[in-house]
Amino acid sequence: MNTKRAREAEIYLDAAGASDGGLLLLLGESGTGKTFFLRRLREAAEAAAVGPIHAAAADEFESEIPYSFIERLMSTTPAARTAIDPAHSRIEIAREVLLSLSGHPKGTIRTVLLDDVHWVDAASERVLRYVAPRLVSQGVFLVCSARPQPGVETLAWHLSDEAQLHANWRTVEFTKLSVSDIREMALERFGTGISAKTAERIQTVTDGSFSRVSSMFDGLSPEEIQGLHLRSDLPARLYQQHDGEQRLLPDHQMLNDAGRLAVEIVALAAETIDSATVAHVAEMLGDPVDAAWAVRQGLLVEVDFGDRLAAAHPLLTASVSENLSESRAQEILHALASHSQGHRSLVFELRAAKALTPELEARVRDDVTASLGQGDLGLVGETLRRCLDLTTGEARDEVLIELTLHYLQHKAGFLVLDLLPEVEALPATPLRECIAILLRVYRFEDQVPRERIDALLGVNDPSPEMRTLQAFVSFLAVIAIMRSRDAEGLLEFIPRAKELWALAPESPEELTDERIRWMVAPREYELILDGYSLVPLMIESRTEHLAALLPQAIERAKALRPSEHKIDVIVSLVGTLISLNTLDTAYELAHEGYELLEGRPRPWAGGGMRITYAHLLALRGELTEALRVVTDAEERAHEFLDAEVRLTLSALHAWLAAVTGTEDPAPYLLGAQRLYQLHWEGYGIDLVLIAEVEIASLAGNHREVIALTEPGRYRSFTSTRHGFLTYRALSLIELARFDEAAVLIERLRGLDGAEWHETYGTISWLEARLADSRPESHATWAEIDALYRAAAETTELPLYRARTLRDHGRAAVAHGEPDKATPLFTESKRIFTELGTRPDLETLAAEEHLLRDAVHTQEAAAAMRLTSREREIAELIANGGSTSDIAQTLVISPATVRFHVSNVLAKLGLTSRGEIAHALRGPIT
Repeated sequence: MNTKRAREAEIYLDAAGASDGGLLLLLGESGTGKTFFLRRLREAAEAAAVGPIHAAAADEFESEIPYSFIERLMSTTPAARTAIDPAHSRIEIAREVLLSLSGHPKGTIRTVLLDDVHWVDAASERVLRYVAPRLVSQGVFLVCSARPQPGVETLAWHLSDEAQLHANWRTVEFTKLSVSDIREMALERFGTGISAKTAERIQTVTDGSFSRVSSMFDGLSPEEIQGLHLRSDLPARLYQQHDGEQRLLPDHQMLNDAGRLAVEIVALAAETIDSATVAHVAEMLGDPVDAAWAVRQGLLVEVDFGDRLAAAHPLLTASVSENLSESRAQEILHALASHSQGHRSLVFELRAAKALTPELEARVRDDVTASLGQGDLGLVGETLRRCLDLTTGEARDEVLIELTLHYLQHKAGFLVLDLLPEVEALPATPLRECIAILLRVYRFEDQVPRERIDALLGVNDPSPEMRTLQAFVSFLAVIAIMRSRDAEGLLEFIPRAKELWALAPESPEELTDERIRWMVAPREYELILDGYSLVPLMIESRTEHLAALLPQAIERAKALRPSEHKIDVIVSLVGTLISLNTLDTAYELAHEGYELLEGRPRPWAGGGMRITYAHLLALRGELTEALRVVTDAEERAHEFLDAEVRLTLSALHAWLAAVTGTEDPAPYLLGAQRLYQLHWEGYGIDLVLIAEVEIASLAGNHREVIALTEPGRYRSFTSTRHGFLTYRALSLIELARFDEAAVLIERLRGLDGAEWHETYGTISWLEARLADSRPESHATWAEIDALYRAAAETTELPLYRARTLRDHGRAAVAHGEPDKATPLFTESKRIFTELGTRPDLETLAAEEHLLRDAVHTQEAAAAMRLTSREREIAELIANGGSTSDIAQTLVISPATVRFHVSNVLAKLGLTSRGEIAHALRGPIT
């Protein structure tokens, strides 16, 4: 958001320069970022040295002092006298202002920035109304910011009205930040995203104020920013600080009794509520209510054409709760419960209760069962967290265990991490230890608690419950170990985990503790572990072993019934298939897994399923669909247990933004580069480097490509297939470092099929580029042509095939074969257009221009070989003359004309008379 507004400031400044002045009116409530925008505009003007700059801000305390703002404005100029004599006429004062702010060197503009003009005193306002259009007409860029004041004829109102009459006057409205705005702001500022839930919480405590959100972000320490990509939320202290600031709300106690009751009912409802419910609750309480009065006082707002009411500020509920007596709050909540149904009614009763009665407990049981049946974990959490406030001792311990188990079952442990200290404080039991270990797996910044895991797995207890807990913890331990670079430890631990699953119960009914029956799925988890056991083989590039194991593993995966476990099995296999460059099979399996995500419980590897599918879509050239999958995954990235997926998504987003030219890839690349900081390596470490070299290559910065692909930058990668080395070879050729390129190409030939694949371009393509560029290669056109043709035939991925065809066409032009370049460029353009790769199309357009020049030059040279008579006849044909017309004009027979026409076509290498005009004069433009 900061970068976006800075870019907008530059755009408006450029527009003012192009139109020799202009007016920009910034309208928005306090805190929406108008002053920040003015600062960015001033910085842009100073950086561009566009001309003199003046800045003045109106002050509320001077709003009653005549001409106080004009004096402030004049003090920013070299005027000899800045004090204004009120005895002078307004016209005289206005002329003095015009004289001070007019005139500037040719080719520059004078920029005048006025902040908070809603506080401008009345006398100054009248002067500014007069001078504003005259300043703009004299090449001044006038920018004013103000809060809107509907129905009041302020300076801002006058300028906004005038703006409709002038082409170079613009009005920009600043609004409160949306959830997506806050997420964009975090990405730009920190280089990593925050979850939608975190952004919603920030929006609530800041009321969407740009300045307050910015201040909140300022509160993060460098260490916290460094680890932000591993957290599911911001530190709690930031919310508390800004929550306290926002309690300065209008005092609802100042309302009359009927208006105050309306506010209290709506605030305690904590959501929009229909007007009829407010009236019904008031009737039950036996008190009059006047919602309209509360609306007029700005504490309530009407929605849905007045049928429903909502609090004007999201923190009104907290404010009212602090000021409302406990007995009064209970009365209102009981009344709300009686007029509500289902879950909402229960929540109101729980908020009103002082303890969890048997009747309420029974309702809680029914509500949790119903919410789970609807798949709404949020309702379960809301209910059980209320119960935590109403229980003590063992009863509270049971609620805490139930709550955390529900979230762990639905792979949403990150949403109850705040309860981890309370879980650790529970009496020591295997179940408590299991929950604590599982929650710690969600703390990505922590190391794997191996000692605690080993201790739990070493407990000698043959009960079905204990065997289930041990097997399940062993599986999560494997996931945790995969978040390290300990391939050897992973190989050692997977057999242990499989042994524990072999001893685990086959059926959930074997367990008496129903709360953990969901953990029982031994055969499915064994298959997932089999898939994970392929990872070390992939790291060690044992491709033959992998290829032998995969067919059976794929068949077993396909035979599984559709479930979240099947998705987890598929993800492990897809990653392996991609590493082997078996992309068609990988895509088929990934597509099946992605389709299974909808309408099923969340898998452990939901993030991995999305990123591998998006990556395969991108490679296949389905860039729009890939971007849709990436964007959708980014929205829920903080739900994934595989935290590195958040950053890998940023890497793929950066690559997609670069190749399509639709977005600035820089913010996404900044987030992706945090993958280098992780103490483990997940899927897609290559993608960051691929994105970096793609961006540099498209910018023509080949030296940066070389620097990015130095061995020191990727030596620590354990699961790379070195696709970025293709870009390095191409950049070495571009920089005429031919010997190094030749050595690298030979090295890639040796790695092909194991540690390098032709994913991002073929050996034939690199050899063709090298032979075509290297002077001492002495390669003939026929040899170069053959290499390019082989490259195009073996390149299946559309983007790199199109680039190969483009390079082939360029070589044909350079070797004097423009007629062969045309179909190559045509096919390349077709592919680039279908893909939507704008930068490649722009590069191709330049190549096509060279082709047109080459064709015209070749045809012109051929035309020079014509005899004078042939040239004369060719000119007459080019002007539209027929055979009989030409015979009559030149006084020769039609047969002679046809003889000369035949010679013209032969010498120009043409096949029809219609091509002669083009050959003589070039293409019509």
